[in-house]
Amino acid sequence: MSDNQENTLSDAHDVGDLHQFGYVQSLRRTLGPYGSFAIAFSMISITTAIFFLLPSLFGTAGAAGVWLWIPCAAGVFLIVMVYAHLAARIPITGFAYQWNSRLINPHYGWFTGYTALLAFMAGTAATAVALATVFASDVWTSPTHGDIVLFAALAMVAAALINIISIRAVSAVNNTGVFFEITGSVGAAALLFFGAIFFFHHDAGFSILVSTQRTTGGSLWYGFVLAALLPMYCFIGWEGAADLAEETNDPRSVTPWAMIRANYVSVGASLFMIVGFLIAIPVGVPALLGQPKNPLVYIFQSHFGAVAAGILQVVVFLAIFSCVLANMVVATR
Repeated sequence: MSDNQENTLSDAHDVGDLHQFGYVQSLRRTLGPYGSFAIAFSMISITTAIFFLLPSLFGTAGAAGVWLWIPCAAGVFLIVMVYAHLAARIPITGFAYQWNSRLINPHYGWFTGYTALLAFMAGTAATAVALATVFASDVWTSPTHGDIVLFAALAMVAAALINIISIRAVSAVNNTGVFFEITGSVGAAALLFFGAIFFFHHDAGFSILVSTQRTTGGSLWYGFVLAALLPMYCFIGWEGAADLAEETNDPRSVTPWAMIRANYVSVGASLFMIVGFLIAIPVGVPALLGQPKNPLVYIFQSHFGAVAAGILQVVVFLAIFSCVLANMVVATR
């Protein structure tokens, strides 16, 4: 590739920076600060984790397990800072292989690279199944296992087609999904939070945040250990921004801050969402878990009606699909 061709793909400084690592610029650098943040935020996808896994909290530690968000977030943030440092030092796509190959040796890099690839592939499939689990009942009256698989497969095919078109198409869809996730899901939690304080009736309130009412027996301390898996699951994925370093303008400065911002925005927004939904539980935990709808959609519909709940479901769909798309994009890199 000639220098003129390279300069049409990327800033000359970024091209020269990449040459230092033995690579020729071949990918178009179209991601800016928001696009890089959006990839990291979609990979985390707090909406996916909360809407799909929050009911599990009542099977482990009860609603009091929400306090585990704080120590788990502190620990994850320390890891984010390490990754941010490496992203600034080695701004190359395929971070799991590239970083470890240079820090340790290529054999270990190969091992971690393929492990990360398998993780992203599994994450793509699992998120697609989560999407199908939440929304298949809107397509089929009584969705079967086959219906769930079909829904998940179609979601992955759609994500693959967008990925094949271009990184610009990925960024456009993903940026839209992130916008609606932040404004929609967090906005819904804000409505429930302030509504629970000032307006509508509910049986929960802030007292539920210290409740250890559970649907299962067993040791409470072990339940808290299991409950810690929920925030850990919720906070992973921010490293996806580093896997698109060669498609990011000025990745040495943009990528690290994208990961850091995605982490602290996700921590704050997810904690606020969970508290907002928990304190607004209308008629007790048994009724919440015993009805057929998604528990969070049920809470919102109980207070704001079916139309508002339908709008929330659209927001949730866009957020989870963006997570499927981001996982697939990172896996292909």
